Amino acid sequence: MPPAGKSYLDRRDVRPGMIVAGDATVRAFAAEGFAWGGGWKSGTDYQHFEKPV
Repeated sequence: MPPAGKSYLDRRDVRPGMIVAGDATVRAFAAEGFAWGGGWKSGTDYQHFEKPV
């Protein structure tokens, strides 16, 4: 989702601005207690970070 994002589903083809597992963005958010949507088993959302309550 959305359809225009289909070309970004292959996370092996890393391009500038993409968030991928273990990168600086994911590590920085995790250090503050956030979960990354790219690691979710259902409803994967690579641009989403969420802090559990």
